[in-house]
Amino acid sequence: MGRPASRPLSSSAGMVVGIVLLAAGIGIAPLHPVAKSQEGPPAQTGDAGSVERWEAAPAQTGEPLTELLNRLLSDDPEEHDQALALIVERGESTLPLLEEIAVNDSAHPRHRAGAVYALGRIGSERSRQVLRSLWMTGLDQMGGALAIQTAISLGWYGDYEPLREMVAFEDEILGAKAAIQLGLMQDRQSLALLGEAAESEAYARMQPYFAIALGLLGDNRGEGNLRSGLLVSELRNHCAVALSRLGFAGEVVFELEFAMSDPDPLLRRLALDGLIELSPSRIVEILERAENDPDAQVQSRARAALRQIRERQRRPR
Repeated sequence: MGRPASRPLSSSAGMVVGIVLLAAGIGIAPLHPVAKSQEGPPAQTGDAGSVERWEAAPAQTGEPLTELLNRLLSDDPEEHDQALALIVERGESTLPLLEEIAVNDSAHPRHRAGAVYALGRIGSERSRQVLRSLWMTGLDQMGGALAIQTAISLGWYGDYEPLREMVAFEDEILGAKAAIQLGLMQDRQSLALLGEAAESEAYARMQPYFAIALGLLGDNRGEGNLRSGLLVSELRNHCAVALSRLGFAGEVVFELEFAMSDPDPLLRRLALDGLIELSPSRIVEILERAENDPDAQVQSRARAALRQIRERQRRPR
């Protein structure tokens, strides 16, 4: 597919109004960026027996699998992590049902997205193969929301090619969301692709999103857009973290602290890294709160940083 003519990344502060409208209409991709469907039971077409099994399993906890999948897509990090822990706790015993839901076109879209998310987090070779098979059915067959979640789940296995394909596909919304994820996952091999896409006419409206992706990877081509994005609530957390990766953490300390409450653990990890490097006066308080973060990696980074601080404090002066 030939690419349209390139254009430079705009850095005009006058783009703020346009960015606000974009952010309101598109949203920035969180860890589970599937548009929330209205709640309701799975579609009753197809195998009714399968629907009954999804609702009943796993019976030993008293909570149907479909309800766990709904909770898995919650914006509340604690609720999300509790649901994920219950699913992952069962390990591969849950895989047959998760696989069945993920590939079943008649299943509720929210349940399919939750199943794909869980398959990405279980971390087994079999679940990776299921995700790969689903990806091979093609973007048109899956639809955009399920496709981006499948690509993200594969990214957690270190397989970034589906996310790169979504950027190259030149669908502006899916491409922008995929770009953000490549930045959050620190896939530096995508820099050239992201830089080219950011300057493409096909992504002219998405410059703020590509500025974030590039900034997360240490590329300052979109610095002006990042500074404008700090004024947009939907983009503020990501722009602040991207600016911190460019060496401007001292200018966005408050925003980095705010980003520690973002639903996306990948973003919270990078925000914490920026705060640890900057070490503001409130760093101990920040780290003590982060010790209770739902994400295990955020917890471990906070504890390690606290140990270092306390060891320095104990040394004789």
